[in-house]
Amino acid sequence: MSNYVERPWDFLERLGNAKPEAHLFWGPTSAGMRGMSFKEVLKSRKAANDETSASNHARIAPPQWLYFTRVRRVLIIFAHIALVAASYLLAYLVRFDFSIPSVQVKWFLITLPLLLVIRTTAFAQFRLFEGLWRYTSVVDAVAIVKATTISSLVFITTALIFWGQGFSRGIFLLDFLMCLGLQGGLRLSIRAFKEWRSYDSSAPAKRVLIVGAGGAAESLIRSLQASRSMHFQIVGLVDDDVRKRTVSIRGARVLGSITDIPYICSSFDIEEVFLATPSATPEEQHRIAQICRKSHVVVRSVPSLRDLVDGKAWIGQLQKVEPEDLLDREVVQVEVDRLRGEIEGHSILVTGAAGSIGSELCRQIAAFNPERLVLYERAESNLYFAALDLKQRHPDLNIIPVIGDITDRQKVSEVIDRHAPDLIYHAAAYKHVPLMEDYPLEAITNNVFGTEVMVDAAASGGVRKFVLISTDKAV
Repeated sequence: MSNYVERPWDFLERLGNAKPEAHLFWGPTSAGMRGMSFKEVLKSRKAANDETSASNHARIAPPQWLYFTRVRRVLIIFAHIALVAASYLLAYLVRFDFSIPSVQVKWFLITLPLLLVIRTTAFAQFRLFEGLWRYTSVVDAVAIVKATTISSLVFITTALIFWGQGFSRGIFLLDFLMCLGLQGGLRLSIRAFKEWRSYDSSAPAKRVLIVGAGGAAESLIRSLQASRSMHFQIVGLVDDDVRKRTVSIRGARVLGSITDIPYICSSFDIEEVFLATPSATPEEQHRIAQICRKSHVVVRSVPSLRDLVDGKAWIGQLQKVEPEDLLDREVVQVEVDRLRGEIEGHSILVTGAAGSIGSELCRQIAAFNPERLVLYERAESNLYFAALDLKQRHPDLNIIPVIGDITDRQKVSEVIDRHAPDLIYHAAAYKHVPLMEDYPLEAITNNVFGTEVMVDAAASGGVRKFVLISTDKAV
């Protein structure tokens, strides 16, 4: 039974021939239809309805990408069918030295449709029509082998049952091998072509040495080779496993052990070292980083194994090795709450406040909002800019710059009596050891006697805590 429902104006149109001069006045459009014949009104209404239907159809039309996906799927299916037919034909040509007898031509034409149906069904079951050939992998290769093997067994069984004797048995093996070669070879060729096109030879490539010759190294090399934005030349790999000394991974050869890194870096002009050892212990990572540091190259590391397993990172996300990775100890965790209790609302004095250590110390102390921050420094220019920087960062903080020398006992006592510091950070010192070795008396006067003056003044001034900064004072 038809689901078509006749529209009112279709019915009236059939009656319109009986009353051609009739006029209709429908709703708000009646004014525009005055003077129109019955048929003209009906045609106008029908055209408006058809336009509305077309508009609604356009709104629910499938997206363009879906159309191209369907076309691509059809083309891929036909490509597989063509490859199956070509492999079968090649099997006959090879078997009969490229001169197929007329009897075998008959068998070829009889069995080809059956082979096409069986192979196409098997390929569909193993989803060979869905993958992108540019990303062909081992998984796709395994699927091709399974689909080709199963379809060949089905074809051989069917052919022997229905036709028995009649054609060469060697065709089965040759067809199996030809099908594997064409199906897999075409995919690999397309992937190789895409990777070749993605490589920008005009961009300078950094020479890279990879530490580790395991699965992480293979994944990293594959990721780097497939990336268009990364320009690296993999010179080689190093690994302590002696069994890997003569192997190559994706074209990169193992050049030696980890202890050979400095020699390899200098011999092969290595610019960066990538640590592809996500499962290494912290001690092993530290040892490797220490060896790499001797070569004065940029060191990067793949994410940790836990981040890779948890999906928080991927193998190609290289992280620059930070200084704390090279420490001979665990990173010290700062007790922020304890520091805040000692600094916030208290008077703090910092000596050598404009130096490299003292200025950074002042910036960190200022973040804890002390009652006042006294900057004690004898280099007036550096002191001026250090105080200016702190005032810009913390406009509400009471910052007091004081010019003075830590060896001036009277000056130090006056400053402590005037500002009554609860805590003194003593960072003033001569720190350039090679230079101070030529002036030992000045180094002793400043670093040793100056520290003595600060300690005595702090003790007599009732300072609650005195913190000695920098071990250079012991030199």
